[in-house]
Amino acid sequence: MATTYSHLLSSVIDALEWPVELRVRDILERRFIAHERINAIFKYIDYLMFRPTRTRTAGLVVVGAPGAGKTDLLEQLRDRYPESSATRETIAKRPTLLFSMCGVREARGLYVRMLVAFGHPNSASYTGREREQLVLIAARACGLRLLLVDEIQDVLNGTRQQQRATLESLRFLMNELRIVIVLAGSEEAELAIKMDEHLRARLRLKRLPCWRADGYLAHFLEAMESTLPLRLPSRLNSEGTMKLIVRLTGGQTDAIVTLVGNAAALAVMSGGERITPSLLERAVNEFPELCATELATGTRHD
Repeated sequence: MATTYSHLLSSVIDALEWPVELRVRDILERRFIAHERINAIFKYIDYLMFRPTRTRTAGLVVVGAPGAGKTDLLEQLRDRYPESSATRETIAKRPTLLFSMCGVREARGLYVRMLVAFGHPNSASYTGREREQLVLIAARACGLRLLLVDEIQDVLNGTRQQQRATLESLRFLMNELRIVIVLAGSEEAELAIKMDEHLRARLRLKRLPCWRADGYLAHFLEAMESTLPLRLPSRLNSEGTMKLIVRLTGGQTDAIVTLVGNAAALAVMSGGERITPSLLERAVNEFPELCATELATGTRHD
């Protein structure tokens, strides 16, 4: 009787026949695992994006510790609403724009980063008013609907006046373009938004907490395991294994994904074909040995 590999997604099963090195590289590819907390955000943004346009638009502030998966979430939202190419009847559309506020303290930097994201990197000689108008022109031309801003807590590094001006600029863009805004950052991001009462009233707060050994983590690990080409089930969602993973990673999403991925790669290389508690312990400080051929030749194994 043929093995069904019921613990795997059907799209993953073919990878079981790949050579060991290719399987290891596939396992170590960056994975985004959707889970209940993330899906709730997707549903809310879908609602804001597809409901009839309103004068008073809304959005979301996503806060969490480093490694909570905020940047991955923004990238997924960017790709969720894809660009469309121009045709004879329609112009090209770019409904989302993603950029980081890392190191930005004032409104000028906000508009500069937006222009760079639009593909207009040389705006140093423009006045503030000219940058603002360029952003509005670019946004309207591409049909911008969703603005995604990472590291919003860096606004707090400016003076009080700079902070206020930057937040007012975000509110101006929401009003003028009638777009949805998703801001992401550390716990300090909540403090930044509270400085503008209008933004605070229009942006819902969503936290991405560290994982605990509970049902949420069980579903997350089950989903992740189903994407890893291992011949045997690892049962990562068992209580003992979940507690071990939380202890080894502090419950941080990025750390969990890295740890489980490294352990899965070690399982393939050892021939064990499943992740065990001992492999998880080893994967904290032991890493898969990868061939240097790809770096030397510049080739990729896709």
